[in-house]
Amino acid sequence: MATRVASTDHRGSDIDFLRLRVRLALGQGSLPPIGPSRAGRGTGRPCAVCGGLVSTRQVGYHVESSAGSLPAHVFCYLVWREQSEEWRRAGAP
Repeated sequence: MATRVASTDHRGSDIDFLRLRVRLALGQGSLPPIGPSRAGRGTGRPCAVCGGLVSTRQVGYHVESSAGSLPAHVFCYLVWREQSEEWRRAGAP
C-alpha cells in the first residue's frame, strides 16, 4: 500500500510540485531512492528535495547515500519516501 503524504500544511500545488520534482530527480539519477535515514536537528545545509536550508532550529531527516548524508525537511522527506516507494514498485532500476 502506498504511503500518502497529507498536504494539510501545504497547498495542493506545492505537494504536486514536490512530487513531480522528486519523480524527475529519481528518474534522472540526481536524487537516490530513500535508503537508511534518521531524524535529527537540521545542519544548515540545503534540503536535497527543495533546495531550502534545513536550519539548525528545525527537525530534519538525514538520508544516507553513496554521496554521504543528504538532508531533507520533514515534509520533503515524506514526499521523497512516498515517491521512492512508487518508483520502486514501478520497477525502476
